[in-house]
Order: sequence, then C-alpha cells, then structure tokens
Amino acid sequence: MKILSACLLVFASTFAFADSVTLPASPVVVDFFNSSQIVGSRFAIHMDGTVEHTERTCCPPVTHAVSETPLTKAEMGNVLGLISNSATGIILIQLGSATALGSQAGYLRAYEGSVEVTILDVERSTKGPGGRNLVNENQAPAAKALRTLVEKYVANPLIP
Repeated sequence: MKILSACLLVFASTFAFADSVTLPASPVVVDFFNSSQIVGSRFAIHMDGTVEHTERTCCPPVTHAVSETPLTKAEMGNVLGLISNSATGIILIQLGSATALGSQAGYLRAYEGSVEVTILDVERSTKGPGGRNLVNENQAPAAKALRTLVEKYVANPLIP
C-alpha cells in the first residue's frame, strides 16, 4: 500500500511515517504471557493462523524468538471452536500458591471478536512473600483444552 510521506497511517495503535507501510498482523485470538524476574514466555495465535512466540531465559536474561509453523485451517477451526466454547465458562476465583521472590504471574486470554475470554489469570499477591496469588480460572472443558494446547508450545506454563 503506497501512502504519501506526509500522511500518517493510524491502524491498531501502530503509527508509521513512510512511503510504504506494512499493515500489522491479523488480530490476535489467543494471547499468553507468563513472566518472573528471571524467565518468561510470550505466545500469540493470530486469526490468520500465524504464531508469535518468544522465550526469556536466564542467565544472563535473554529473550529470543521461537520459530513456529502457522496453524492450518483445520487447526485454526479447532482453536476458534475452543474459544467459542470457553466463552460461557464459569470463572473460578481462588487463592493460589504463595508468592515468593521470583514467582511467576501472567495470563492466557482468548478473543472472540471484540470479546475477551479469560482462560487463566495468575496475579502475584500484593502482600509480598508469603501472600497468596489470586487465580482466575475458566472451568469450561474447552478452556482447559486451549490451555493444554498453548502449554505444548511454551517453556514456562502458568502454575496457579
């Protein structure tokens, strides 16, 4: 797409001043993030089947991209079905493991159109070491299947 250099293209919070602009990737339908002070995983599946994946390792901390094969149409159909069937799941809110220095926290969320579907959220306790993490976990069988699918990819799964 050619755009006059004097124009500003604003698309999905991406700003570019250029003669040629590459539009952002297709919308994210699965978004996973898990991090501690030392290690972490970031993983996303886009509507077009592309997969973004990074892992942060230690020591010293380094973040590196992980090459992933795009999902097939059949695999994407399965993912979208899991998301749809997770959308009506009951969210169980409970206290998780005790927070410690270096504890991990993060989330697994899915998107059905503009609707965010919580699959799993693990929030570190604000009470410091010894306080218990807050866990929001979708109880739908499809949510558990989606979590299992993502955990096959990432080195650092969320542990409630």
